[in-house]
Amino acid sequence: MSFLARFGFSVVANFFKSVITFGTGLLVARGLGPDDYGSMMFLLGTFTALRGIFDMGSSTAFFTFLSQRDRSQRFVAYYFAWIGMQFTVTILLLGLLFPSSWIELIWKGENRHLVILAFLAAFLQSMLWSIVLQMGESQRLTRLVQGVAA
Repeated sequence: MSFLARFGFSVVANFFKSVITFGTGLLVARGLGPDDYGSMMFLLGTFTALRGIFDMGSSTAFFTFLSQRDRSQRFVAYYFAWIGMQFTVTILLLGLLFPSSWIELIWKGENRHLVILAFLAAFLQSMLWSIVLQMGESQRLTRLVQGVAA
């Protein structure tokens, strides 16, 4: 598929994705109300920021190398092991090592289970899902990626 065709498909798919995301965001905000929606966004925001600390530019390097030429399954497995380690360390910190007082202080009175649930949501959405999409884009599978992402 040519660059122009992939670009056009991406524009249309991203438009529909934006409309769906906007509508969903409105429904979630209305359903939760200002307090609960604010808490949810705070929790998700902290874990999205934490992703930047753990990532250290490794995702950019991985996708740059992946798009340059075909890579071995071992190469991809090493990257997923790195992602798995990030997940495991964070779950251990949140679930076992951080005292409850730290959890309540850092996340403003939220309970541990809700903090872990927020981490899982942020990890699946901003880390794992984006990895899958970027892997597809690096292999120039734009239609498949944009179709699944929308």
